[in-house]
Amino acid sequence: MSIYTRTGDDGTTGLLGGVRVKKTDAHIEALGALDELNASIGLSICMIPRTLGKQMNQELTDVQNNLFSIGSHCATLSKTQLRIHARTTGFPAPRIPSKPTTDDVVALEKAIDRYDTELTSLSGFILPGGTPEA
Repeated sequence: MSIYTRTGDDGTTGLLGGVRVKKTDAHIEALGALDELNASIGLSICMIPRTLGKQMNQELTDVQNNLFSIGSHCATLSKTQLRIHARTTGFPAPRIPSKPTTDDVVALEKAIDRYDTELTSLSGFILPGGTPEA
């Protein structure tokens, strides 16, 4: 797969299924925000001390997978358009991962609750900074 598209820059970009949208489209903004969050979580995973073990790493990796799935859905305006694009180009339509489930949300909430019990009470907002982990 090439990293360039040869479509030039006319102020649009392609979503799954060949649909072109303006680079200012809300879908593109959402996809960028999801990518930034996913990258931040990836950096966080790299910073997890070994003493915390594999559980937190797996929980964060699960969140990343769910974010990727959400992004796939955000980048797909129409499954019909995917099929048309596949017929037109001869390439198979991409498989869109299933959406995160209620079980995924419950698992994340339980992890948050578990880690929250280890924190001291917050008396104000904390600005990130000072260390790579922050």
